[in-house]
Amino acid sequence: MKFGLFFIGDNYPAERANVDFYAELLDQVAYAEALGFHSVWFAEHHFHDRYGVCPSPPVIMAAAAQHTTRIRLGSGIALLPFHHPLRVAEDYAMVDLLSRGRLDFGVGRAFLRHEFTGFQVAVEESRERFDEALEIILQAWRGERFSYEGKYYRVCDTALSITSVQKPHPPVWVAAVSPETPALAARKGWPILLVSAGFKAADPEMGHTLRAVLHTFAEVYRAAGHGPPLPEVPIVYYTHVGSSAVQVREATENSILRYFRTVPIPPPPEGGPLTDLTRKYEELRQWNQRVTYDQLLAENVVLFGDPARCREKIRVIEEAGITSLLCFMNFGGLAHEQVRASMRRFAEEVMPAFR
Repeated sequence: MKFGLFFIGDNYPAERANVDFYAELLDQVAYAEALGFHSVWFAEHHFHDRYGVCPSPPVIMAAAAQHTTRIRLGSGIALLPFHHPLRVAEDYAMVDLLSRGRLDFGVGRAFLRHEFTGFQVAVEESRERFDEALEIILQAWRGERFSYEGKYYRVCDTALSITSVQKPHPPVWVAAVSPETPALAARKGWPILLVSAGFKAADPEMGHTLRAVLHTFAEVYRAAGHGPPLPEVPIVYYTHVGSSAVQVREATENSILRYFRTVPIPPPPEGGPLTDLTRKYEELRQWNQRVTYDQLLAENVVLFGDPARCREKIRVIEEAGITSLLCFMNFGGLAHEQVRASMRRFAEEVMPAFR
């Protein structure tokens, strides 16, 4: 089992200026390396004053590369439908070069409607745009001149001026939030990255549902002629480790609930019919607004507790087939000192049990 940190980049500038928030993130990255974490991952979000203060992961990843020497640096995730794929290929190739080959490239389609509106991209186009963009990026990283003719992107006899250190390209993961994504990714030979919130209320310990998802992925992956071996599967978990359940609740309850309340999912427009997509958005919005702390624990969305409880829960997901746990510890305006304390306790009292 490998362990990493995951950063969404949600901040509350009225309480902590973004310039200070970035400094704290970089301090936590350096501390993660010192504690023995394997990787750090940065999400991409846009156009929101609390949920979107990390709009360019390559920028902060380049800064993190200069504060570290060993820890791997992941995009969690690069939102491909919003950017020209050649520019994405260049930016992340620079991250791999600046970090001397430490880039992990996580990619996805995006799901927040206001981001599609801001970039003037139709939600319905996201899958096709994503597929074309990833194909172009992987071709561009070969370092050879190529052409491409797609529905949304066109490349004419072009080659990048830089290429990544890792050959033929950095490792790639596709965010699997939609139910159909694991099988679609498996057919194309793309590893998947999971999020605990996608399995909420699935079963008491989440292991059965995880095993089912991973089994489907493995079957389709092999049937499509990929592997062996099967690729590593990371999962993102909201994580906090404390001295007791009571202490963890006191430290995190307000922050984790504020985090879910902050996710910018607007209600559906009035007067129009509910499509499958708007219905999914509304179900997610309602869940985020109504969820309670006890519900988060019961539905295994969060990995909260003392070290013994966290070790117990990690064993369940390890037995299900998860090989990499990405701990989302900096959420909802949690104080820097509390994040560092949780990181330290996790590294000293949880991680050693899995080595």
